[in-house]
Amino acid sequence: AVQRRHPGVAVEIVAATRRATQQRSGLDIEVVVGEPKVLRAKALRLGDYCLGLYGSQDYLDEHGAPSNVADLQRFPLVYFIDSMLQVDDLDLATSFAPAMRESVTSTNV
Repeated sequence: AVQRRHPGVAVEIVAATRRATQQRSGLDIEVVVGEPKVLRAKALRLGDYCLGLYGSQDYLDEHGAPSNVADLQRFPLVYFIDSMLQVDDLDLATSFAPAMRESVTSTNV
């Protein structure tokens, strides 16, 4: 609807796992996880979110489902690239299951 009313406006979405900063040029709106630590910005809560561990039904049928946290080390983890992850609220899997092995990493999952 916005594009129909304003066809000259381009929207660019950049997904990054970094903290909000005071000086960021070239953007008008920034959506962050957690409480932004910036002083000269207006923060508006958009909603709650929930992180979870997921597996397709086919995968779970073939490999079984974990029954406890220790079981998680048997399963590959699709997760954030550790060296690029700057948001503590997104780094929960490694805090409760540090033995999980990463198989695919990305700047955003």
